[in-house]
Amino acid sequence: MKSQLIKEFKNPSNKFRGKPFWSWNGELKKEELLRQIDALRDMGFGGYFMHSRVGLETEYLGDEWFDLINACADYGYAQGLESYLYDEDRWPSGIAGGLVTKNPEYRQRFLTVKLFQASEFKWEHNFIAVFALDLFPQPGTNGYGYTKSVRLNPYSQLSGEETVAAFYVKQAPSDPFCNGYTYVDAMNPEAIGAFLKCTHDKYVEKCGDRIGTKIKAIFTDEPHRGQLFVKHGCGCEHTVPYTPGLFDEYQERFSESLMDKLPELFFFKNGNEISPVKWKYVELLQELFIEGFFIPVEKWCSDHNIALTGHALHEDSFSCQTAYAGSMMRIYPHMHMPGVDTLGSNHKYWIVKQLASAARQTGKETLLSELYGCIGWQLDFTKIKSVGDWQSLFGVNLRCPHLSWYTMKGEGKRDYPASIHYQSAWYKDYKFVEDYYARMHTILAAGKPECELLVINPLESMWAGVHMNMLASGFNPTSEHLTELEKKYADTFMALAGNRIDFDYGDEGLMAEMASVTKGGLLKIGKCKYKKVLVTGADTLRSTTMRVLERFAKQGGEIFFADEVPGFVDSEPSQRVKELAEKCKCIAFKDIPIACASGKEITVENNSGITHLFAQTRTNGKERYAVIINTAYEDNCRTDYGTLTLCLGEGVGVSELNLRNGSIQPVDYRIQNGKVYVDADFPPTAEHAYLITTAAETPKPALKKNLQTITPGTEYSYSLSEKNIYVMDGCCYRINGGRWSSYFINTLDANKHMRDKLNMERRGTETLQPWFIKKFHPEKLAPVADVDVRYTFYIKNKPKKPIELVIEGADEFTVKINGVDIDTEGSLGKWVDVCYDRFTIPADCIKTGKNEVILSTHYGMLSSIEPAFVIGDFGVIIPDGKRPYITKLPSKLHIGDITTQGLPFYSGEVTYKVEIKELRGKKAEIHIPSYKGALSKVSSGKKTEMTCWMPNKADITGLVTRSGKLNITVGLSRCNTFGIHTFPSLHGHPGSLTEEYQLEKHGLMQSPEITIYE
Repeated sequence: MKSQLIKEFKNPSNKFRGKPFWSWNGELKKEELLRQIDALRDMGFGGYFMHSRVGLETEYLGDEWFDLINACADYGYAQGLESYLYDEDRWPSGIAGGLVTKNPEYRQRFLTVKLFQASEFKWEHNFIAVFALDLFPQPGTNGYGYTKSVRLNPYSQLSGEETVAAFYVKQAPSDPFCNGYTYVDAMNPEAIGAFLKCTHDKYVEKCGDRIGTKIKAIFTDEPHRGQLFVKHGCGCEHTVPYTPGLFDEYQERFSESLMDKLPELFFFKNGNEISPVKWKYVELLQELFIEGFFIPVEKWCSDHNIALTGHALHEDSFSCQTAYAGSMMRIYPHMHMPGVDTLGSNHKYWIVKQLASAARQTGKETLLSELYGCIGWQLDFTKIKSVGDWQSLFGVNLRCPHLSWYTMKGEGKRDYPASIHYQSAWYKDYKFVEDYYARMHTILAAGKPECELLVINPLESMWAGVHMNMLASGFNPTSEHLTELEKKYADTFMALAGNRIDFDYGDEGLMAEMASVTKGGLLKIGKCKYKKVLVTGADTLRSTTMRVLERFAKQGGEIFFADEVPGFVDSEPSQRVKELAEKCKCIAFKDIPIACASGKEITVENNSGITHLFAQTRTNGKERYAVIINTAYEDNCRTDYGTLTLCLGEGVGVSELNLRNGSIQPVDYRIQNGKVYVDADFPPTAEHAYLITTAAETPKPALKKNLQTITPGTEYSYSLSEKNIYVMDGCCYRINGGRWSSYFINTLDANKHMRDKLNMERRGTETLQPWFIKKFHPEKLAPVADVDVRYTFYIKNKPKKPIELVIEGADEFTVKINGVDIDTEGSLGKWVDVCYDRFTIPADCIKTGKNEVILSTHYGMLSSIEPAFVIGDFGVIIPDGKRPYITKLPSKLHIGDITTQGLPFYSGEVTYKVEIKELRGKKAEIHIPSYKGALSKVSSGKKTEMTCWMPNKADITGLVTRSGKLNITVGLSRCNTFGIHTFPSLHGHPGSLTEEYQLEKHGLMQSPEITIYE
């Protein structure tokens, strides 16, 4: 490897480090923002997106907002970090926090249909077209077919047996998430011009020459052109997106009237599941969306030397793309740093593969992914790796972790936890993660992909089959045929990538603009050239695609048709594809891996049953790089492949590139027929990266000789990094000194009940922003009632050391404990988050048995009742079916769940003190067979080795002290502190109190194994 590459690999710069969504979600203070930049830097991040989120109190796009943006950009730049903007208040982008869609002309609209029995039909003034149809249920779908269609006028006579379909345009309903307005008409360039004027021009005005220098990029989040046949957001299952002038645009671009063919758009004409009208309508929406939103925004960014990044809404599947944006691959060329949204832990590999394909073809080098959101407080380092690995492997090199909160105050703590920031006890260890991914990105960017195969992306076959009631809950198609299209697409990806065959998708719209055939017989799309083409899982192809494929076949290019050959061109019945297929190669679907292989792939000896072992290779002069990952960590597929023999392709030597610590290590290998073979272990989430040389052999490692394996007991002394916690998230309440509520409920439900009784709007993550209320509805800020909230905690054994009360928003409450006033101005400091203050609980005011804490406040629109906490050096026991009580901490911890050992709500670090006299002066390796928590690590003094990722091993030679002592630490998530009383939830939202606590197991679950070797 070249010296500069070695240097970058060992100590990665900020170039490929993550830049998280930094959630600006409270009353922002400059000093605190700068402190948090330091924390983000120490976590190994390379920058941050300054992102308005739920709970923002500082006025969005106000003078103070821009002052803080500038202060952070200046300070971040001085720290070597990149500051990025976010172009909206919350999301989706396009309304400037509601400032744009105050204007009714810019609001989103839909074309919809209302069905009547003929005898019940009455003409309404807003109907734009009405038809009499013989509707019937379409087999295999949740939609309707028809064979007869008659367009009516207000004077038409009906027989009484027809179904009347009346079409009209409606505006999207107002939405509190849009601050009381609607989403924008993203197909209207004038509306997007207003958005740019309200937002982007303001940043130029207020940030000056920081734009394009200290501020590198701006994120656009989830713009879309409206929902098509899906009941979600402002759409419904019988609406399609609409913009003024749409009918004229359809006429101009396709030389036919759409108005007369509306039934064919919504239903199945003559029962046909493929329709040119459906395809043309979705294509028109695609063009108008790109012309209305992305081209103006891209031009603005280019003109101001700032990169456009982010992603459009819902790239998850064919049906989702069709429903919201059309083709994502058509959008990516209009972004400088195109991106995707892959929240949750689902492994939808094709999302990133589509992105990488368009990026390769158009020369985009930086690919973003917004990831980790929707996992909840249970997020741990293994899940971080499981979600992040496949995305980085397939092309993402700008990771945007979701989410790093400014504060947990109020609704902020319910906005997609966990916080990947200072609130999590493990944040100081997170740099390990960013170092790892920066190294992977460095390697994958160092060479040229070995990709010779193009797969025609069959997305437009979905367009040709859209229909009313197309998507069920979860965005799954209701049509059996469309469901099969989705399945075949996923199966095609696995048939190729599961056999480590690299490929690119070819979007037919992009191919119409960019595809050609070279004189040498290669199919060229932009900057990429392909030797082979695969067509499978498609009903219809474009005539422009056919022309390119026909020329490619004439030049000797290999085209494979797997399974059924498409019977349509431009969504019209045609024999043209079949005629081409007869001149090419028709194969069974199962034969795709054999037919499409190039001979350069990473192969596995005896590979039966291996389905989630993926690889990418790069060529760089006389060197090749390979990264191989076992992604089998999904809940239904946690597979340990054991030791595998890999053929890495041509070479004369190989070294392992350790992505975890930056070392370049010798590896045992053998050469056979000019190819390099290695043996490697692949437990779930394991990775291996190799440097393969073609010019010189590399040294092999000395073999280890194991002498002894030690299991150091099952019970240990321990230490805690934080005080233990007693959670009070249940309460009762009274209003204006009235009667107490009769039972304890979760604090979130208490807020709901009180607001209902007081005729107040409920607060939540999708309500009006605090800054918006302060600016435009200050009358809503007046207190409505005096509210008292009562919490309880129980003591069995009074702690010997002082204990503390932790409350949120202390300046808003007066506090009594067992009738004794607590001085809320006497804070001992913060706890976990800047919204929490600690107060000493006087020893003489607590008692054995039941203790009461009463918080009193003037309750108003922005008030919130939240959990309170007691912290200290004590243990907590939860008896079966009863409330927890405080007692003594155990003197030692045994192997197993710590939630049953006095630490049910604890969420800091637990360090087990291990003593192994046999290790003095010996070489040794430790294995942590099982732990529950966010991470595990071993340490002695200032030296630490991470054991958080499988196979959970570390070399501890020289790590053990002379006395034979070693620390094994399990860092915990905050789920048992802030997520208790909840059933599992994507958003981490707490529910009502349940009979039993919903706790995650935490701790060292099996004794460590230590192997001494020579």
